[in-house]
Amino acid sequence: MYKRILVGLDGSAASLRALDRALALATASGAQLTLLAVAEQPLVDESSIVELGRLREQRKAELSETLAAARERAGSAVVLDSVLEVGAARKVIVDFARRNDVDLVVLGGVGHGFLNCGLLGCTACDVVKNAPCSVLVVRDEPNQPKS
Repeated sequence: MYKRILVGLDGSAASLRALDRALALATASGAQLTLLAVAEQPLVDESSIVELGRLREQRKAELSETLAAARERAGSAVVLDSVLEVGAARKVIVDFARRNDVDLVVLGGVGHGFLNCGLLGCTACDVVKNAPCSVLVVRDEPNQPKS
């Protein structure tokens, strides 16, 4: 089955559903689970560099809290790593999966991103297209409020 599962977390309800699915798969298969949160690098002009640094640090702190909550949610059920990186989530996730022999990437269908490319968020869509392994996109449950 799976040996290394990567779950992308952005703190959205969709990413928490993805975490639950990844935990179930990791527990069933005995796989190692890696939690990956990516602080996006927004595009700004030069006059906003100081503000960008403040916003990036704020987002990193938020994502660190998200990772801590996810580790607590996982308990001791699986072997668990957590990683916080800065960059474009779609690229960081694919590169991480490639460098670390990930068997499966698990993502929410639509997270906190600003763009939506149809039925999936742009990050999920790009990861599906470019990942070196299988990708499980966890969709919203019917009749469940969107985050």
